[in-house]
Amino acid sequence: MTWLLKKEVDWILAQAENKDRSPPEVKAMRRLNRDLWPEEDLDSYGPREYIATEEEFSKFQASVRSQYHKQGYVEVDDGFLASRAKVQAWSDEAREKALRSIDFSGHEDLKRFFRKDWP
Repeated sequence: MTWLLKKEVDWILAQAENKDRSPPEVKAMRRLNRDLWPEEDLDSYGPREYIATEEEFSKFQASVRSQYHKQGYVEVDDGFLASRAKVQAWSDEAREKALRSIDFSGHEDLKRFFRKDWP
């Protein structure tokens, strides 16, 4: 078990659910009884997965809030840390791929800013 840094705990607890930013398909599904939800292609990230991800984060956030309130710190297991590292690596790779398609000619400072190379 590893303690989360205070800034990480603060960030997790500061996240508010904003259903206004949800895609239209998600908003439509939320209005339906779950028994009426259409089936989804299991190979894609659709409205069901979007809602499941939100619900999973809400549970995690409640757990963090509870631990922090009771103990004054938050412990996470190694699986959480490995999963977070995997997601961060995927995100960094996707960002680099997207940035390769942009012409930053004459704007090297902007390129470094987006690549997290800023001093």
